[in-house]
Parts: sequence; C-alpha cells; structure tokens
Amino acid sequence: MERELRYAINVPNIASEVFGDEVVIVNLYSGIYYSLTGTAAQVWIRTIQNYSVDEILADFSLIYEDITTENRQQVTELIADLLDKTLITEAQNKTAIKVEFDSTLPKKPFAKPQIEVFSDMQEILLLDPVHDVDKNGWPLMKDQDKA
Repeated sequence: MERELRYAINVPNIASEVFGDEVVIVNLYSGIYYSLTGTAAQVWIRTIQNYSVDEILADFSLIYEDITTENRQQVTELIADLLDKTLITEAQNKTAIKVEFDSTLPKKPFAKPQIEVFSDMQEILLLDPVHDVDKNGWPLMKDQDKA
C-alpha cells in the first residue's frame, strides 16, 4: 500500500454514520455492518475525507501520545483491511478535506485500531422495502448468490 494514496467511501455500496466516538458502517450489498471506535473511528473519519496514511499519522501525532512504528503499522493494516472489505476505494479527488480537532487537548494513549464485524442482521439489511417488493408490497430477498 502506498502511503500517499488517498481513499474514499466505496459508494454506492457503503453507508456510514458517526455516532459520537463510534462509526457504524453498512455494506448495503452484503448486509454486513461494522463498528469502529476510538482510534479506528478516527482513521475512518480521516480516510473518508481523502487523507493519505501519512496525513492520518500527522494528525495522530497531535492527538495521541508517542506514535510508534508499531502504531503506524497498525493504522496501515486497518486501512488495508478496509480496502479488503471493499468499504473504501482509492479516491478520485486528490485533495483532502481537513478534519477539525482541538490540538490543545491533552494527548491520549494510542490504542490499536480494530474493526468489529457483524452479520446478525444481514438478512434484514438485504431487504429493500422501497424498491424490491412483490405485488402486495412485501419486501423481496435479494438473490443469495449476489451477496
């Protein structure tokens, strides 16, 4: 992975929302959803604003205590995981949108960024009640071989 590449949400298959310190990501094509908290949420917020790995790490040096080589590798591994899960893709826009944060706050300890994966609501999330309905208006399941 090149550290200067920029990334963006893989639209239209992916939807995400920030809820305080958590990011919830839904793959609308597979029905799997993800939760990112703490450091992982901060990686996501910057990734979808077209940050490169180096720019993410530059921000993190202002937010977190003593970013180590191992921490840098962990951020790179999370981004690789997001790419593998097709949640993000290489950005067409080569300009990052600045993420505002208060750099005067005390630095926090760096925690390994992790992504939680959930498939318990997969069948429900694959229902599309607006578009995929039978003649009576009931939702139809998408073909399982497409998911």
